[in-house]
Amino acid sequence: MEKNESTTKYIIFVLLGAVSYGVLSTFVKLAYGEGFTLGQIVFSQAGIGCLVLWLMVFFKKLINKEYRINFNRSEAIKLIFTGIPIGLTSIIYYKSVQEIPASMAILLLFQFTWMGNLVECVLEKKLPSKTQVISIILLLIGTAFSSNVFDGGLSSLTFLGIVYGLLAACSYTAFTFVSGKVALNVDPIQRSALMLTGALTFIVVLFPPTFLGDIKIVLPLLKYGVAVALFGTIIPPLFFSIGVPVVGVGLTSILASIELPVATLASVTILHERSSMIQWVGILIILFGIVFPRYIQKKFELKHKIA
Repeated sequence: MEKNESTTKYIIFVLLGAVSYGVLSTFVKLAYGEGFTLGQIVFSQAGIGCLVLWLMVFFKKLINKEYRINFNRSEAIKLIFTGIPIGLTSIIYYKSVQEIPASMAILLLFQFTWMGNLVECVLEKKLPSKTQVISIILLLIGTAFSSNVFDGGLSSLTFLGIVYGLLAACSYTAFTFVSGKVALNVDPIQRSALMLTGALTFIVVLFPPTFLGDIKIVLPLLKYGVAVALFGTIIPPLFFSIGVPVVGVGLTSILASIELPVATLASVTILHERSSMIQWVGILIILFGIVFPRYIQKKFELKHKIA
């Protein structure tokens, strides 16, 4: 029982990280609506996120004398490089949202549900369980419904939008995989701070922040920067670094699918976008797909305990 409760705690961390990603696109869309550029949004996201995480490390060390910086040079370099997929995912996903409707961009991003399991199968040389396969099928069906693919959604796609969306899925898969494999002994906050340092460096190279001297841009951008940093680069990397090593990449790919229904709810409640019954049916299918493997696993464990 103690083991199940412990695992459940880490599952909650993964879910909360995915929920944060779900509300992220709403704030990005609001920022685009006020005229901010892709480079300004991703820099503010990574910059504020990186600053906050290093401040958390500093104050934790200041308050707790026993708290130690527990990474060496080699681990720091590895974690900085593993932060690149974080920055890359933000850039190409936000670019996908620019090219095609947000609902279709999310559908393409959600191809990480099967990409994550494929990576796990290839690298760890093991096949997905029957429950995982069924869950993946349900998730794909649900994402198709909730993204209006059956309601003329395909007509609004562009080649670049499809490419950006699929690349975002690949990058997101890489992030979930490496976050559960690299320098697991390092404190979660320090791991996230180092990864964000890598993401910020990558973004600065691609989008030099020449706008920082213009207060007319910086001050209005700040409110969106804080929001996208919190939900895009602070909570998800931190919570995933805690939960993924215990939960595993395959189950993480399934649990993280909660991002889509959360994104739909956020767009309806905050952006007042129109939703259809088909979308909500898709959401219900996705939620069932998320709960299904956990339910079967618990039932299987209970059966073996009784036996």
